[in-house]
Amino acid sequence: MNFYNMNKNIGLAQNIDADNKDFMSYNTNIFTVSDDIQSIFSNFLSPNIKRKLGSYVIFDQNNNLYNLCKDKFQNYGYQTERYSLTDTFNVFNNVNGEDEIQALVNVVLRNSTPIQKFLYEGHTEVDLLYSYTDLILNLIIIYLVEKAPHEKQSFDYINKILRKLNQSDLEYFKKIFGKVDSSYKIQTSMFHLKYMKEDEYKQSLSILTDILGKTSDTAVTRTTIIENIESLYTNRKLKLIFVELTGQPVVDSFFCSYVENNCYKADVTKKAIPIFYLYAPLEKVGYISRFDKLITNYERRNDIHILNFHNLITAIKLYGKDIRTIMKDIHYGLLFQTNNEKNIKYTQKLLSDSNIGDMMEQILVNLSYCVLYRNQVKTSIEPKLTEDEEVEKASETTNTSSDSASEALQKFMDSLDTNEELIDALKKDIDSEPDSIKRQHFINLYNNFVE
Repeated sequence: MNFYNMNKNIGLAQNIDADNKDFMSYNTNIFTVSDDIQSIFSNFLSPNIKRKLGSYVIFDQNNNLYNLCKDKFQNYGYQTERYSLTDTFNVFNNVNGEDEIQALVNVVLRNSTPIQKFLYEGHTEVDLLYSYTDLILNLIIIYLVEKAPHEKQSFDYINKILRKLNQSDLEYFKKIFGKVDSSYKIQTSMFHLKYMKEDEYKQSLSILTDILGKTSDTAVTRTTIIENIESLYTNRKLKLIFVELTGQPVVDSFFCSYVENNCYKADVTKKAIPIFYLYAPLEKVGYISRFDKLITNYERRNDIHILNFHNLITAIKLYGKDIRTIMKDIHYGLLFQTNNEKNIKYTQKLLSDSNIGDMMEQILVNLSYCVLYRNQVKTSIEPKLTEDEEVEKASETTNTSSDSASEALQKFMDSLDTNEELIDALKKDIDSEPDSIKRQHFINLYNNFVE
């Protein structure tokens, strides 16, 4: 259990950490804005990984972060695992009920360019075009899950169905898909079929064909990727889990939705080390269903989400009005050098902070600084958190024990097998620790584990 004896916190800028009270009390989510991942890695991610605060689940594009990290952190005690989502996850192996069916329908529709444009123009998810398309895809997937053999539960088979439907009329669709088990909540929307017109039906089919025609199937075998992410919630070993995404928004965003909805439930009563979910960048993942609710879930206060934006306007088109909710509930933000003026413009609007533009102009003159946003605290310009030796030493000054004592304590903590043994050890440290700062740290940890 590495976080136990570190007595450190998330570094934001060179002399500023996230508030310890915030970090221990609820989700301390962070956003970053930059044109490239190298800036985020050197000036935020790498220095914090070296602090050994917790484990990371990193949703990676083209192995960009894995290539930066793979040989760097093993000496710090991290176990590194890398998974290619193309080889290790199949969507239809994880669509086991109506909630998962609706999640899949949501990510298909919200990753569709015509639907994004439709919503961006001010329509809503209860407007007829969205409702019709939602209903049609729901009925197709319910049919697939309930009636089709497992080997036909695939995007390839859905595309075959869509090609057949495009050659037929609405009456044919009603005949094949117009009946559904009354236990499904979608039953309440079936009245739409009665009033749907032929041209509206064809328009919905066109939308589904457009997005699903670009979506192909991944591996069909079950693997341990979900189980290994779930295990982070019960073990006390530091891990870096890299997930190389497929580049297909429907697959990638469904996977992230599934992880966010299910993995933290593995054992929410036993607190392990903090888990950082890193999206690099968020907008390339695609639309993650109910993401605004998931990252503010107070049951998950041991989780920290790091949302990196390369192109904020793309994220706005993806999430619509939900992006305001997401940004409003993020406590800390970092803006690095960017040549994308819209990133600056929309960050100002989303945070309601008109000073950000002037600050961004100033850091472009001196690239050793960044703009630091702290919710309900004045936004400021600060020296970057860097990887150099001086900052590393500064980050370790709060741990006053000797190297040998730290190693002994680490071995002792790693030998503890149960949550009860950990709590007993913390009680003894609270009673015996003469240093008031360290004693308060042990008290915070004790409260974190027993609540």
